[in-house]
Amino acid sequence: MSSIMDKVKANRTRPAEIEGEQIKIRVYSGPELKKMIKKITGSSDTVVASILAKQFLDESGKEVFTPEWLLTDECPQCFFVELSELFMKVNSGLGKKN
Repeated sequence: MSSIMDKVKANRTRPAEIEGEQIKIRVYSGPELKKMIKKITGSSDTVVASILAKQFLDESGKEVFTPEWLLTDECPQCFFVELSELFMKVNSGLGKKN
């Protein structure tokens, strides 16, 4: 197997930016993403927040958000929606390229 294939398989994140800060967003294969979307569709806010929070990492690989914070009054609903859209944008291949 070529080294580029090894790198693609190993790197399961892609760069993105939130409010001017660099982050990494987890990326999934098509079948994995479909399973995740199916799990989220029609689920409670708690389930959605739990899944969404795991998708955004800082440069060291630590999760940036907690599900609890995403469900508080400190997190505007529009930001919650923007995170969801950014996650889908990156996983659709439309996000920032290196």
